[in-house]
Amino acid sequence: MATNPSPQPNTIQLAATPPQILPDPGVALITYDKPSGLLKAVDSTGASIFPSSGGGTPGGADKQIQFNDAGAFAGDAAMVFDKTAQTIFFGPTGATSSFECNPSDGTGEADFALQGSGVATLEVDDGSHASNLQMTSQHVNITNNDPTGQVELQASNQVVLLAAKLGFFSTSTGVTKPAVTGSNVAGEAAASLIAGLAALGLVTDSTTPATRPFDVGVFNPGLGSNAQKLLVLNIQRAVTFPAGAANSKFTGGTAATGSTTFTFKKNGSSFATAVFSASGTLAAFTQASDAVFAVGDQLEIDGPATADATLADFTCTLSGHYT
Repeated sequence: MATNPSPQPNTIQLAATPPQILPDPGVALITYDKPSGLLKAVDSTGASIFPSSGGGTPGGADKQIQFNDAGAFAGDAAMVFDKTAQTIFFGPTGATSSFECNPSDGTGEADFALQGSGVATLEVDDGSHASNLQMTSQHVNITNNDPTGQVELQASNQVVLLAAKLGFFSTSTGVTKPAVTGSNVAGEAAASLIAGLAALGLVTDSTTPATRPFDVGVFNPGLGSNAQKLLVLNIQRAVTFPAGAANSKFTGGTAATGSTTFTFKKNGSSFATAVFSASGTLAAFTQASDAVFAVGDQLEIDGPATADATLADFTCTLSGHYT
């Protein structure tokens, strides 16, 4: 029966019982542990070389997350894990910190980034366009720089905005909830609603200001009298009689003999005149500026100090509008 050759240093003796590796004197001993199925090595002092258990001294302070810093364990005050709260904290107070996920697409832009330095920013970037959710203790701002992009609010039930002020379409500052006022019949409420929507930034008010007519008519049968007060009227609605007396008309049933002037007054002060020429039956108005009447003002139409001898059956319509 053949015998085993003499074992040599640093060789595995397969036929040995149990199999073993003979050591190179003073270097290491490698053995096979049958129960665990592992090769094990110890140095000349008996200390294990492999397999070795994990080890090393943690870097940084308690709770700081470990990372490889040039081949050594390290920790940093900007990265902390609180085991009790199950929370990861990035960045000390007042510092700028960032958590980013970067794809290997060569853009150098983060697909997702969460940053904070007193302003918390959540950013999604594809290298060409970005969407941002920016938050501070005083405001929340959502932006999207894609010309075809959009920001959506979706809910299966309802979306509720609770704010003291609101603004749309680049309104520089929000406004409080507008109040709609005025009469539905007179169109004032509709005008108030449009103004409120414009203040919010929801519409651009390019409407023509409402000019609900307010006309005053007076008729004098027969001849006039000296220093005649043809009309005295207390105004109970805010009205305006426009410059130039547009749409106003003053006629006589019988032509005047000579030039005859009627004067239109607001609270005793003249704002317009109507002059009949000799042999004329249609007066010419002169009014330099708008005559704006407030509630309680008084409109007066006065005839000449000396009445014309033939002007008779004259009638006047003074045309204005509600202010």
